Amino acid sequence: CENSSFQLSIVSSTIDFYQWESSNDGVTWNTLFDNEYYNGVNSSILEILTTPNSFNNIIFRALVDREGNGCVIYSSESTIAVDPIPEVIVPTALEECDDDYDGITSFNLTDKDTEILNGQTGITVSYHELEEDAESGSNPIIESYLNTTVDGQTIYVRLVDDATACHATTTLELIVNPIPEVIIPP
Repeated sequence: CENSSFQLSIVSSTIDFYQWESSNDGVTWNTLFDNEYYNGVNSSILEILTTPNSFNNIIFRALVDREGNGCVIYSSESTIAVDPIPEVIVPTALEECDDDYDGITSFNLTDKDTEILNGQTGITVSYHELEEDAESGSNPIIESYLNTTVDGQTIYVRLVDDATACHATTTLELIVNPIPEVIIPP
């Protein structure tokens, strides 16, 4: 998935030298350097960090050699497929009126599904109290939600592509609007 990391590796006990390369077409090859996208360009394991969608269909291989041998060969080629993550927006706040002056009320979070999806199809939306739960997909809020922080709260939203399982997260602000105080004159 886009923005994820993964590794390509060569398993051999006889190789002393590695130089990873990439290509868009399988003809012209570019020598890779350790940077924000790659780590381990001179080792048996190439780490591809925070994979951008532009890496889709990029071909990788490694030039390998045993020192003193002089027999340079190329490893097998690997083409990577990068699936895009769902598009995320920060939706407008979900507002409800307080019903008893305590700053706590019930929210139907799914009221925001259409806005959060922003026209996307094939995406599942879930809501979570904690950011780490939204990242992992754990502990989704199933029913109406009663805020636990007086007057408002941030909820974390997880969007998952049903076909690729790629996910992205965003936030949803909950606002509890106070009801007017009725003052009865003496």
